[in-house]
Amino acid sequence: MNALREELDRGRRVAERAHRSGASGEAVTYRWTDSVDSIVRKVFAEILKDCPALGEISLIALGSYGRRGLSPYSDIDLLVLRDVSNSLQSLGPGLQAVNSRLWDLKLDLGWSLRTSEECEEAAQKDSMLKAALFDCRLIAGNSVLFEKFQSGMLRKLFHERGDEFINIKIGELKIRREKFGGSLYLLEPQVKEGEGGLRDLETALVIAQVRFRARGLRGLLRQSVLGPGEVADLRRARDFLQRVRNQLHFSARRKDDRLSFESQQSTADFFGCRTDSGETSIDQFMLQFYSTARALRAGTDSIVQRCEEESGLRRHIPTVRKGPFKIFRGALTFEGDPEDQLAYPSILLEAFKVAEEEKVPIYSWAKQAIRGGRDRIANSREKLAAVFKGMLMRPGTRGQFLFEMHELGILGALLPEFERLTAKHLSDMYHVYTVDLHSLFVTGRLYSLRAGDLLEQEQALTRQIGEVADPLPLYLAGLLHDTGKGLGGNHPTGCENQIQQAGERLQLDVKQLDLLSFLVRSHLLMSQTAQRRDLSDPDLIRWFADQVKSVERLNLLHLLTYADISSVAPQIWTEWKRQLLGTLFEKTRAYLIGDRSPSQFERPDQTRHQFLLSWAKARGSQGARELADSLPDRYFAVTQPKRASHHARLLESGRRRGLAVSLRPHLVGDFSELTVSAPDRPRLLAMLAGALSAHQVQVLKAEIFSTSQGMALDFFNIQTKQGKSIERRRWSRIRSSLRHLLLGTFSMETLLERHRTLSLLDRPLPSVIAIASIDNRISRSYSVVDVQAEDRPGLLYDLTSALAEAGCEIASARVSTEANRALGSFYVSRQGAKLTEGVTVERLRQDIIAVLSLPAY
Repeated sequence: MNALREELDRGRRVAERAHRSGASGEAVTYRWTDSVDSIVRKVFAEILKDCPALGEISLIALGSYGRRGLSPYSDIDLLVLRDVSNSLQSLGPGLQAVNSRLWDLKLDLGWSLRTSEECEEAAQKDSMLKAALFDCRLIAGNSVLFEKFQSGMLRKLFHERGDEFINIKIGELKIRREKFGGSLYLLEPQVKEGEGGLRDLETALVIAQVRFRARGLRGLLRQSVLGPGEVADLRRARDFLQRVRNQLHFSARRKDDRLSFESQQSTADFFGCRTDSGETSIDQFMLQFYSTARALRAGTDSIVQRCEEESGLRRHIPTVRKGPFKIFRGALTFEGDPEDQLAYPSILLEAFKVAEEEKVPIYSWAKQAIRGGRDRIANSREKLAAVFKGMLMRPGTRGQFLFEMHELGILGALLPEFERLTAKHLSDMYHVYTVDLHSLFVTGRLYSLRAGDLLEQEQALTRQIGEVADPLPLYLAGLLHDTGKGLGGNHPTGCENQIQQAGERLQLDVKQLDLLSFLVRSHLLMSQTAQRRDLSDPDLIRWFADQVKSVERLNLLHLLTYADISSVAPQIWTEWKRQLLGTLFEKTRAYLIGDRSPSQFERPDQTRHQFLLSWAKARGSQGARELADSLPDRYFAVTQPKRASHHARLLESGRRRGLAVSLRPHLVGDFSELTVSAPDRPRLLAMLAGALSAHQVQVLKAEIFSTSQGMALDFFNIQTKQGKSIERRRWSRIRSSLRHLLLGTFSMETLLERHRTLSLLDRPLPSVIAIASIDNRISRSYSVVDVQAEDRPGLLYDLTSALAEAGCEIASARVSTEANRALGSFYVSRQGAKLTEGVTVERLRQDIIAVLSLPAY
């Protein structure tokens, strides 16, 4: 056994040396497969000596093992083929021994025991098994039985129910692509199963094998299903992706098919990428990866489409002519010689328009012709501006033509500002897609909103976009809002010249260009203001209104902000964010139209009377006045009068018992409202924050109040790390931890360590630069401390402790988490005044950065 283990290890080392010496992906998989073959045969021969019955079975490799395409740590799929005359009792001990030996060698096995008839029955029900059988290969055992199996059952499988099998595999292809992200432009793509991955080509070749009886790319070339150039492109793409997969396996020493952030740097280094011209080596490598995956996907789709058009149903679809185009077997192509049509670049754009109107795909040959006309588009941009704008504004469009235009290089030819975003990779956990795909999703969501597709989820926004007279600047802003990324500096304001050039080339009028420039320049303004500022402050609303300037701009910015946030990743758009943006929108709109009603800009002295009336019922007039006088003016500005009685009871209970807390789920959003009352003491807020952090709870918003009678009354909006309200069992544990902390039963460090759990943040992730700034312009009464850092347990506790150490009182806080990045804003004062002394402010900023950079507990 030791000799076999050493032989297997030696085989893997030989394959790895070949890989690191630059061998092709296919050469490495062949070498490793040969090593596995040798081990399997030796184990089989050894067991055969004690179990002669094994000589009657065929040991058959399936799938990638059958194709000799095993990656270094791939699963090994085997079929044990037996004749009906072979009894299971006689075979059982020998097969169990083979299985045990191979498992002891740490080979990941998957196998089945069947007769030829059982294989046929199972294959008719399981398309995955049927596809795997097409690549079967005899490893050991009875060759006569195997040859009979090949000439009989396999030939029958090829001929029976071909159309049905092809349709099933095409359906599986679509489902799998959706399952693994719905795009090849994921920031952490799956090399095998993802869109544009190796499984795509495997599936297409199986479908082609059934349709054309052509095995592999060489067979498709021989039958002229694919041209020499297409085959060469697919071979290059397959080899590159196989080399990437081999590298991932060798680096991880296990099966690992995902290009995670953790593995991207080492993979980029292996492929010789170097940081240059402002681009990191990871950026360069990922651009190469996306380009290759896109080529493989295009080739795969071309094979699949040609297989589909040869189906019995497709051959009988009548040809329909549409001007310079025709719909041939269910796909759009050119009428006549494509070269003649390419003399008119506008025809290339019209192809996308007609395909969308007729709800048919573009024929694969036509796609090649369109891609070949890219330079003619680039040389006719100004002439094509009206056609392109007409496509963007076509009634009923959902903008899907933009995705197809981008894939074929036409969108970038029209808009070079967008072209530079192609496969632009971001090393952060917040975004899921590359910049170009995110921008297309943003634009597509705006189209869906205007078409009414999102009415059930977004009634107010649907109504709002329906009132937009000219949505063209909005659609263009969706496409171009991130064009500043990668230019250095502040990306929203770093692309003014590019937007100006794009607007002039598209022949926008003065108003359209002004709106487009504003939206691109300000596309982060509303989200940052809503999520990180005190929306109860009238001065903030006035400031924001001054930035926006008009209701029209506000409407468009609100719509773009929604589309931008909700297109970052699944589940990013939350009820909490909807409420914040809605509140900022409504208050700013009221200000812009001149509405200064109390409901919009109520002052503390106007609302105090409502609190007094509520408190007087339970405490009398004198008690109500004493309570009102003990609370700061800001309490009346940010608190609803209907909560007055509840707060009074909590303050009284907190005074008597040392701690009073209440928790209730928010009526609309997926978060909970926590209210805490306790005798005020240094670092009380830090203790509260630490207790919440220990129990995997994130603070969205905090309002901090101290009474003149020495009590603290603090409000928090909180939710789980999964974005849900706090469940009862977790709340019970939080309340217990708070009491222990206040009583000094155990320290914060002990609590955080006790409740530390393994999570996403325990694996290597893209780093987040620690940033801290102190702004005295936002608020009249407070300095605003803005921070960004890598999220970790206890971060909020450390931050609030550092501010307390510096003598700062926190009045309000806004905190959000974007994957592994934490963002926070704290409204602070020192002895009732802003932080204005330059040296002191800078020292505090440096102290905060030091805290942000601390390791996790």
